[in-house]
Amino acid sequence: MIVLVPAGVASAQSPAIPSPEIPVILQQVVGTIITTKPVGGITAVDLPSLRTRDLIPPVTGLRENWAKAIYEISGPDIQGQVAFVADGGDRSLTGFRGYEVHLLRADGKDEVLFTGPGDALWDHAISALALSPRGGRIAFITQPKENQDQRFRPLVNGPLQIWDVQSKSVRDLSITAVNQRPAWFPDGRRLLYVAPVPGSSPLPYLGPREGEPHLPVIHILDTETGVDSVLAKGHLPIVSSDGLSVLVERYRGRFVLIDVASGNEKGFPALGRQGHPVALIGSRYVILYGRPLPGEPTGQTGNNSPLVGPKALQTVRLVDLQSDASAVLIPLFDPRKGLSVFARAKP
Repeated sequence: MIVLVPAGVASAQSPAIPSPEIPVILQQVVGTIITTKPVGGITAVDLPSLRTRDLIPPVTGLRENWAKAIYEISGPDIQGQVAFVADGGDRSLTGFRGYEVHLLRADGKDEVLFTGPGDALWDHAISALALSPRGGRIAFITQPKENQDQRFRPLVNGPLQIWDVQSKSVRDLSITAVNQRPAWFPDGRRLLYVAPVPGSSPLPYLGPREGEPHLPVIHILDTETGVDSVLAKGHLPIVSSDGLSVLVERYRGRFVLIDVASGNEKGFPALGRQGHPVALIGSRYVILYGRPLPGEPTGQTGNNSPLVGPKALQTVRLVDLQSDASAVLIPLFDPRKGLSVFARAKP
């Protein structure tokens, strides 16, 4: 039995969207959206009901100033587990110096898997996590050795590693990858990563503009045999829940859907204007976040940095690549929060 919704500390059941009807497109998917909830909380949004549950309640009140923030989340997997990165060590006047990688199990138990040097936010000590759908393995990229004792260094390229939950050990794959979230296939064995562009800038990679001659390359790595093959040019790969296709950003804001078996591609030029994809379901449905459409709720973020100021709140929506139909999943989403999806298409 596939468990799509992790059992955590449940809050009162309440719909994320105040509507008695579920749009037709939303009835085609089943799963869970996971988001962070400041400070230190994690919330699940069930699909297709759009009901929300607190897996870890946020810290509120005076204790907020001493709570450990959560930066990166991944999952749930088929067992309902969620992996996340949080502040590590003791709070001091200089802030946190270290990070922790946690596993929130389906029974609500929060376990620290391992710790690492460097602040997760300011030192960019670790990339976004990728929890395998099955098999209990977490893929990520860390700072190269020359940067590990340095403060405020952006993570551009670094060693690709896998933490095995069962053996409680890390495996260095002897691969240098771009600081982008790796992507697992449903088998929990094959892994996508982005290889660095030769001579690329030492600044964080934003993706190539159309017409640039040197494009990054996406690789498929069989983590059991070590066989490494090229899938396509592009970056920010997202594997479909059925494992048959991969959504890739070829140029900045221009997405293509690649059939894994044949290598055939189909472009979706309008997708980049709709937002930032985070999940591909059944090679047909995309979950993304972007600007609200006309008539939808709008707003701005709170608790902003005085150096940056407020940001526009986003809309998380489900989009049908065949019909362009869409449905709102989260109407007012803070883009600073973590977002992860595990879902499948109904037969």
